[in-house]
Amino acid sequence: MTFSAFLIVIDKPELYTLPLGVATLAGTFSLDWRTIAAWFVISIAPVLLVFLVLQRYIKAIEAGSGVKG
Repeated sequence: MTFSAFLIVIDKPELYTLPLGVATLAGTFSLDWRTIAAWFVISIAPVLLVFLVLQRYIKAIEAGSGVKG
C-alpha cells in the first residue's frame, strides 16, 4: 500500500498515526510550514526519548559484537 492509501482505509481521524495526521495538514493550495514542522518535532520526540534512555545499552551491545580480526 502507498502512504496515501492509508488515508482512504482509515476513515476516522482519531485513528490516524502521527505521520498520517501531519500529512492531512497539507492543504490543496497552501501549506502551514510552522505547524507541520512542529508536528514533526512532536512525532520524533518519543523515538528520541527512547534512544536517549537506552543509549548506554545500545553502545554496550555494539562494543560487544565486534568481529575478531
